[in-house]
Amino acid sequence: MGRRDKANQLTPSEAERKIASIIKDGTIELSIHCKRDSMPKRHVTYPDITYLLDTGHIIREGKWDEDYEQWKYIVEGRDLDGDDLSAVTVIFDETFSLLIVTVY
Repeated sequence: MGRRDKANQLTPSEAERKIASIIKDGTIELSIHCKRDSMPKRHVTYPDITYLLDTGHIIREGKWDEDYEQWKYIVEGRDLDGDDLSAVTVIFDETFSLLIVTVY
């Protein structure tokens, strides 16, 4: 982990494929900020997030996140009610997991 991984940026389509694999066989974690702040504020549930991750798309290139020392990707789409929803997502290859940093 760390600066040496900064070169391992995924393209949006590669990130989508990695997220799909992690949804199937890995784990999804929610940041404290996501659970306590952004989800209640937007009335977003865990099933809304998994639906978004399964059906949404990554439109833009990833951005380096200094806090997590990983690339973060924004998954954009809709929730189960059809409302627009985006999730800032960090992919951790080492643990085959996703961290949802925030939703909006």
